[in-house]
This record gives sequence, structure tokens and C-alpha cells, in this order.
Amino acid sequence: MKRTSVVLGVLIVLAFSFGSFGVQNGYDLFQKALAKERAEGNLEEAITLYQQVIKEAKDKALAAKAQLRIGICFEKLGEEKEKQAKKAYQMVIDNYPQQVDSVNVAKEKLSNLLQAEPIVGKSDRGENLHLVMEGTDPDALEMMGAPSPDGRYVSFTDWDTGNLAIYEIATKKKRPLTDKKDWKDKGWCENSRWSPDGKKMAYSWWIDDNKNDLRIIGLDGSESRILTGPHGWIRCSDWSPDGKYILAAVYGRASISGISLVSVADGSIKTLKKKIRADSTMRFSPDGKYIAFNFLSGDGSDSDIYLLSVDGKTEVPLIEHPAHDCFLGWTPDGKHLLFSSDRTGTFDAWLLPVSDGKPDGEPVMVRKNLGNVDPMGITKNGDFYYGFSRNINNVYIAAVNPETCTSDAPVKKMPLPYEGRNHWPTFSPDGKQIAFIRSSLPPPPGGLEGPNFLCVRSLKDSNEKVFPLNKRVFDLDWVPDSSSVLVFGTDRESHAGFYRVDVYTGELSVVIQNDNPAKIHANSPEWTDDGKGLFFLNYDRINFVCPIVCRNLETGQTKTIHQLEIKNTPLFSISPDGKWLAIINQPIKSSTGRFERVIKIIPVEGGEPRELCRYENSRNARVIPRWSADGRFIIFSRIQKGDKLWELWRVPFDGGQPQKMGISMTGTSTISPHPDGRQIAFTSIGLERKAPEIWVLENFLPDEKKGKGGQK
Repeated sequence: MKRTSVVLGVLIVLAFSFGSFGVQNGYDLFQKALAKERAEGNLEEAITLYQQVIKEAKDKALAAKAQLRIGICFEKLGEEKEKQAKKAYQMVIDNYPQQVDSVNVAKEKLSNLLQAEPIVGKSDRGENLHLVMEGTDPDALEMMGAPSPDGRYVSFTDWDTGNLAIYEIATKKKRPLTDKKDWKDKGWCENSRWSPDGKKMAYSWWIDDNKNDLRIIGLDGSESRILTGPHGWIRCSDWSPDGKYILAAVYGRASISGISLVSVADGSIKTLKKKIRADSTMRFSPDGKYIAFNFLSGDGSDSDIYLLSVDGKTEVPLIEHPAHDCFLGWTPDGKHLLFSSDRTGTFDAWLLPVSDGKPDGEPVMVRKNLGNVDPMGITKNGDFYYGFSRNINNVYIAAVNPETCTSDAPVKKMPLPYEGRNHWPTFSPDGKQIAFIRSSLPPPPGGLEGPNFLCVRSLKDSNEKVFPLNKRVFDLDWVPDSSSVLVFGTDRESHAGFYRVDVYTGELSVVIQNDNPAKIHANSPEWTDDGKGLFFLNYDRINFVCPIVCRNLETGQTKTIHQLEIKNTPLFSISPDGKWLAIINQPIKSSTGRFERVIKIIPVEGGEPRELCRYENSRNARVIPRWSADGRFIIFSRIQKGDKLWELWRVPFDGGQPQKMGISMTGTSTISPHPDGRQIAFTSIGLERKAPEIWVLENFLPDEKKGKGGQK
């Protein structure tokens, strides 16, 4: 949520008297407490702040929420604090009987605590969790498949070739269904799903240039056909129980999806719901009457689960809770819904009884600490398959010789709370702070993106300031005077914008926001030397051009510096003296599998560019050029054919051959040199990239919840 500005606070005082300022202060305290709890993990301090909210807030609803969060914090602190958690929840019930929503949640959580021990202790049912298969490509985030209805096979994307393939679990044999020979052939498979009879596969096929379609193929490789024309993106999610429709999230040019049904007979598309951020975890109920899907709340603070009737006329919230609740699948008999939730502090698996599209009782925990997983499906006999990525990003610091812009010292991981959730590190111009993005939870591959925070950390004493953002972030850039951070990101409607966050107050203001994401979006922001203007790229998707422009933020005037080709997906950065722009052209289309990059420089006032070097990457990945602190080198990351690690390279501004800097890590990105030239911060998963895995949870359902029919 946006922080309330000082001006707005004054207006509230004038309009509603001094007394209402205490209410506003209570909300500010609540947000601070929420940041302490979710972003920093400082639960004890969060409890203290929530207690202060209760004392100062005159709003009973806010006080009830604060009391509820106290219970949640105690619960997160572990079993030794369980008694305090129960007491806190009881206080919500006793002290705030009129606050129905908070009371209902408190009752539920209190009930869960009282019965958690016997629930978790039901492992004597023969519950079994084991590894099914491991991916072949460590660079793959997921394998994008599903188990067959009979549990004999698992479909997956073979990232060695891009083919749709199946894996026979008993024999451990793999075979492709599509006939791509290698990555020289265009396209690759995404999101495959089985027909109800297990004889066919529906799958998304990425063509090129941000286009893909939906296809069907027989299990023996026959009867292959293209079901739809090309779209911006189609995520295949499920096959209807009667075999007549494919459930898909269809994305337009603005990257906003709609829940749609695709006819298996003729490929026609019926959109049931427009403009939502539904992910691929959507499933038909076994009776074919409903569609369950995840939905992130308006402020990004939690995710809930909704049911949509197949005619699109009725939509109801099935699970609403202040925690993150994520749909996993239906039990085969359709009488229960399996979901994960972090309502106890860890992601556990829960079962909710459902009847006629409505909850039919309280949810029950069936697996403690399942983890934040990527659900793949539930077989006819009730086995739950899911994907799991073992790779997590962290912020690393490399020591650099300022004279040579090279390093011979070991790279060190920056000691930060919540490992795996910190990325986009950026040093402040005065060299005293580092800003980075922290997610409140690591979203599963292809899943919903949870809320995030801008963290500003002192390099002297490691003190952190944490401000809520709730935006998908693509870049950070400090204002030249180090007073604010510019965030380049998108909101829930995919409107790309630049947002300025004051590092002292956390106040967020819009600098530039694009209200027509289908036509143009801005990219690669860089401040002018005086901090009064911005350089950025205008990706014009209609006219297929990409000019570098400079906008004076005081007058609103915009000047085109240089025209680039949008097909090259360029990115750039400005030199420390504010006189030059370094540009990397990085085309995403390649008929040979070779991805050539070109680095060139151009004066900020415009003119002819000068090429510094060109090189090949064995993989296509987004690379942002950065300048060394003294402006003598342009730094970039690259990976060569056959290498497992990315290298940091430098090319001299005055000309010369690019050279390795002696810094090697996996997936090195978001490079930020320190102003003193002695350090470089970047995001990486470390020295080893691990392939994704597929796991199966068996025998976790009570006998009465197992069914003989239904796919997922």
C-alpha cells in the first residue's frame, strides 16, 4: 500500500480535526508493524508495534486486525509461543465481537492450533513422499507438465530440445512426442495437460516473437494438430472432464490474461473472465461444473481461491484468508479441494470440504511444511504431484581492483535475512547505502507473484528501512542525491511505470506511468546528471520502434536521442559523468541458436553510435550494461558455449578487446558497481545451478476422500 504523504496528513487534520490524526497514525503504525513482520521477519518488534496500534487506534476494526496479527506473530515464533498465540486469538474473540471478519479468522486459527497436533500426527496412514524425476537442464525453472490420470507417466518439457516429452515412472524411460531435433528448430513446448482418457496431450507451443498457440497430439505421436491461431501467450491449464474443452489463460498484448475455454473440436475460444492475473493453476472440478483458480488480492498482501461456474456467470470466493492460500487440486471425488497456506507460518497442505460450489466445513491440515511448490496435478487414485525448484537468488558482493576493474578475491554472499527473496541490489551514488527488492515469499515458478518491499540498507551499520511496494519490479535506479530510489515496475493491470520512493519516509509517487500497455511501455530508466530528467526507452509495439528519449520532469518536454530497433530488445545505462549512454542490442530471435549481442556507446545529446564490441551468448537472457565507477569500462555478463557459469566482462570505453573480470557465478544479473570502484553487487543463485525436480505425495488422503474418477 502507498504511504500517506505529509500533505495528505495535513489535509486530514484540517478537515476532520486533530482527533482523527491519531487514527491515521494508527494505520501508519500498522503498516510499519506489517513490514517488520513480513519483510524483516522481526516478529518481536512487530508484536510491540501491533500492541502500540491497539493502544493508540480509535478504530476498532484496525485494533482487531492488530490483535489478530499478534497471534499470527506468536504462532510464527514456534511451538514455545503457541500458548501466547492461543491467548492472542482468544482476545480478538473476547474484545472485538463486532469485528466479524477478524473474529472469524481468530476462531479458525484457534481451532487449528487446538487440533494441529492430532492432525499432523496422522502419519501412521502410510503417507509417503518421494522423488519422481529430476530435470535435465539446470537453467529450467520448471518442467511444465502433469501426471497422467493413471499415474503411469509424467509429461514434461525436455529443455535439451524444447520438445514435449513423457516419462514412464516405472521404467524411468523418456520419449519425445513432438519432433524438434534441437534448438536450431523454432519453438518449444509449455504447459502440457492430459486428456481425461490419458490418450492425448494438450500443450502450449511457443512459436517466436512473443507468439504461441495451443496444440493437441496423441500419446503415440499421431493426430497432431494446431488448435488455435497465434496469441500473445496461451497457458494450457486443464482438460475438461468430458474432453470437449481446454482450460487456458489467454494473454493479450497488454499481458493481462483471461480465463478461457478452447473448443477441442474447432479451436474456438470462449472467454469466461477478462483481465485477471490468474496463473496456470486453474482446474475443472471433477464434475465439470466449476473452475477453481488463484487470485492475488488488490493490495498484494495475500492470495485467495475462487470458484467460477463454467458458464462464466457465477464467481464466488471459496477461500478468503489474510494468509497466502494457493490452489493445488481437487480430490478425485470432487468433494474436497487441496490447497497450500502459510497461515501457520509455513506452507502446509490443507483440505477443504466442498459441496455445490461452496465450503462444506472447516479446512483440515493434511501435510505440515509441504513448501512453496508448483502443483502439477492429482491422479485418479489421489496422489499429488508437484514441481520443486532448488535454486534461490541471493545478493553477492565481489571485491574489485579499482585500477584494473578485475577481481581475484572470492565472491561473498551478502548476509541478509530471508535468503532467496532478495534481488536487484543497487548501490547509492554516495556509496553509503544499498537498495534491493525483497519478496515476502518466494513465488513458485509460473505462480502468482506475492507482495514485495523496497529495502534500503546502511552499509555502515546494516540498519534497514523497509517500504511496501506490491509491484513487479524490473529495475532500480537511485536519484543522484541519494534521497530517493526510482522503481521501474508494473502494477496489477500491467501498466509499466517509474515510481519514486523517498528513502527517509517511504512516500511513493508516480514519476511516469503508461496507461496504454498494449501500445507502449517504458524501460531502462536513467536519471540525468542534475536529477531533473529521465532517459528511458519507449517500446512502441504498434509502430515497432524503440527510441531513447529524455524527458524533463519539470516541463514535461520529451526529446528523442536516438532511434533503436525494438526487435533487438535494447537496454542501456548512463556513464558516471552523465555524458554517454552504453547500449546493448540483444535480439531474442535466432534461427541458429546463436544470440549475438552488440555493445555501443552514444553521446547523451545524440549523434552516431560507436560500436565497442560484439559477442555471442550461448543462452538468451536479459543483460543490462553497467559502467565502472571511473567510466573507463562497460561491464556486462555473458556465458559461453559449454560453460556452466556466467562471467563478468569489461570492455574499454576508449576501445579494445573485452576481457574477463575474474568473477564467475550462475545466472549473474542486475550488476551494480560501487561508486568507489572497489565492489560490485549482483544477484545470483551461487556457484551451482540445480535442475528442477518432480515429487509425489502418496497416501495422504483419508480413505473416504479417495475417489475412483476424475483427473485432477
